Amino acid sequence: MVGLAASFDLGRVHATPWGTHVNEAVIEWPPSPWRLLRALLAASYAHAELIAEQPMLREALRVLIAAPPPRFVVPASASGHTRHYYPVAGKTSLIVDAFLAVKPADELEVLWDAELAPDERRVLARAAEAVGYLGRSESVCALRVIDALSHEANAVPAVDDPEWAADASSVELWSYIDDVDRLDTSIAELRRARRLVPEGVRPVRYLVRTAPPSQARLQADEPRPTLAHLRIRGGGRPPLIAAIDVARVLRAALQRRFDDVVGGGASPVFSGHAVDGSVRSDQHQHAHYLVGSDRDAKRADHLWVWAPAGFGDDELAAIAALRTLRFRDEPEPCRVGLVALGDVNTLHLPRLVGPASTWRSATPFVLPRHQKRRGGRLIETPEEQIVRELAHRGFPSPTEIELSPGPWAAFKTTRPGVSRRLASRVVGAVLRFPEPVHGPIAIGAQSHFGLGRFEPVP
Repeated sequence: MVGLAASFDLGRVHATPWGTHVNEAVIEWPPSPWRLLRALLAASYAHAELIAEQPMLREALRVLIAAPPPRFVVPASASGHTRHYYPVAGKTSLIVDAFLAVKPADELEVLWDAELAPDERRVLARAAEAVGYLGRSESVCALRVIDALSHEANAVPAVDDPEWAADASSVELWSYIDDVDRLDTSIAELRRARRLVPEGVRPVRYLVRTAPPSQARLQADEPRPTLAHLRIRGGGRPPLIAAIDVARVLRAALQRRFDDVVGGGASPVFSGHAVDGSVRSDQHQHAHYLVGSDRDAKRADHLWVWAPAGFGDDELAAIAALRTLRFRDEPEPCRVGLVALGDVNTLHLPRLVGPASTWRSATPFVLPRHQKRRGGRLIETPEEQIVRELAHRGFPSPTEIELSPGPWAAFKTTRPGVSRRLASRVVGAVLRFPEPVHGPIAIGAQSHFGLGRFEPVP
């Protein structure tokens, strides 16, 4: 026996069946054997080390093609979609992006009743590791070779079995292929031949039993993602000194997407307010909207949404659905895309998370309190307030705080419509800790809106 196990890193499956328009919002699930084998062969073209072993890979695929249609273990899933309107010749064209949500930890398994020679199995395993997505490129996945199914199959070729047919759905998958070379068929070749389906490929009807969609949602005791990294593109990107405006626009946009997902209502994670509108008691656990630029750049290039309490399913759907941000006085919106989703321990974001023993201001620290003189000495100095803010966030006291010059006064620190004369004092600083600490470090009066962010010093 030989098979494949696929996990979807972003928790989403985008796979439009061949011959189906994207706006039909149909997802091929489970993926057809044709799609799986074609992905393996395609990976061999994209990786130089596999090109030399392609003849051996073709032999392995030929064995799987000759075997009976495989059986599947299909994980629980929940359907969803987003809608996008693209400008076409002065009008707008609707595109429906349908997907299935699955747990990233759950694996789709497929098993063929076939045996491979050791070299064939080795090459198949290398090709599986080289596959980066399954379906459309948004379906980021990890593929590996297996010897057996971990559970009883719940998607099998249709047979005359009343017990199976009673509580199973039916789906057609492209499974039968008469020649391994059919996997090389391109869309251009099909169009030249005026065919909708590659020659030699035939459908096989499958019966599928799947778990209830509710099982695909995150459970209360499971770790939730706490950090989302987004990239912002476009000529109208605001300057970094307007980080507070960028953060507020990002927060409002995510709230609107959340409202669309749940059909009305605000997210306590995004807003920082409880359902009744009161301020949450677990302050600093809700979302921080942090802004960064590429090195030596002055424009906003990176957005991070960091919520130590974690994002729920609906917040994750809102983040994934965000495509544009529109800023005041800019005629065209900026494009936004989700780059990575995880937590401070799993994402490689050294400029945000560190670790490092020295950290410096990337955006100014806004003093929460006014400095004053009492008993002939200054109290509530910037250094004292930085130490207090770090302690509130669970950081150790730094061994040294050095106030540093910078363009801090140029940063906007107030909401639209509020006079800058009412703004609090801002400073920049370099923090030195006795040992390396992990970030993000965002402290001060506007720390949830892009200010007070520190970055590690290499």
